[in-house]
Amino acid sequence: MLLYPNKSVKMSPKDLPFVNPGIKFLLRKRNKFRCQGKLEQADLLSKKINNIIQFNRSKQLSSRDTKKLYEMVKSSGHWYKNCNSEIGDISVTSDEINEHFAKIATDPLYVKNLVTNEVSVCSSADTDSFTEFSECYVAALLSKVTRTSPGYDSILFWFFKHFADEISPVLCNIINVPIKNGFVPKSWKHAIITPIPKC
Repeated sequence: MLLYPNKSVKMSPKDLPFVNPGIKFLLRKRNKFRCQGKLEQADLLSKKINNIIQFNRSKQLSSRDTKKLYEMVKSSGHWYKNCNSEIGDISVTSDEINEHFAKIATDPLYVKNLVTNEVSVCSSADTDSFTEFSECYVAALLSKVTRTSPGYDSILFWFFKHFADEISPVLCNIINVPIKNGFVPKSWKHAIITPIPKC
């Protein structure tokens, strides 16, 4: 039996089904250890959290009661929502869609030489005054990510949100290096635009 100190933890409807107050308390404690640089203690706590979650989920899924399992599926969210409206015959090609978005996303006042000169001035500026983003700051921002479509890298929003502490060191480096060196990676200039018909 697990005993926890008497602490208050705020639960929200957005919490995953397997996150109970005890697990949320341990997750916050693990995050504090990571921000303080106590990585060994944070890793031990992560293993403990994983074991608790595995035990609870195996207990839930071991039930032979199909009604109970069906209720778990129903409570998971959008399983019943679908779009019944007919879209009909779409006579627009992908080239036409690309041309449309290229036209509305192009700045008619863009002058390449002015932008190049501005970039060279910025890149030659003193980079010693640049304050790097900390891992804790990046993790805090990632944990507040809201539901969005995946980007060019096909990584879903929940990955950033729920693994903020694990990926913040890497993302912190990815953010700090280009800013400090004064360049924008090519991959940051690409996007996927997916038009979605309304139902």
